[in-house]
Amino acid sequence: MVKWKPDTKFRAFVKKWLIEYRNMIFAREYKLTIDYLDEDKNKVMISVDLKYLTIHVEVFKPIEILWKKKKYEDLKETLLHEICHILTEPMYDLQVELINGNSIHNNTIEETRERQTQRIANVINNLIK
Repeated sequence: MVKWKPDTKFRAFVKKWLIEYRNMIFAREYKLTIDYLDEDKNKVMISVDLKYLTIHVEVFKPIEILWKKKKYEDLKETLLHEICHILTEPMYDLQVELINGNSIHNNTIEETRERQTQRIANVINNLIK
């Protein structure tokens, strides 16, 4: 994993919008860390730790093309997509457990479903006020 030190303005833009989007979905409790990697991979990847409420975002060099071409809306859309994994990760984790043959109590599934539905409702409600 080779780190990359992009332009200061690019880093500030990425951090600003990741924080903004995290806050928009009412997930301020998640601590954000960001690494910039000089790898020709995906544009951006997020890891969500539901237990310790952390999100780690890896920004890969290819996304810098959007910045250089001034495609700021495309860049923001990519960042928003990754942040939205905070909303989907709890259900994804339950599905992985089930696929791996682990049993999950119905109450856990229902509580997770309701919590994530309420998170989505909070976001939408805030948008329509």
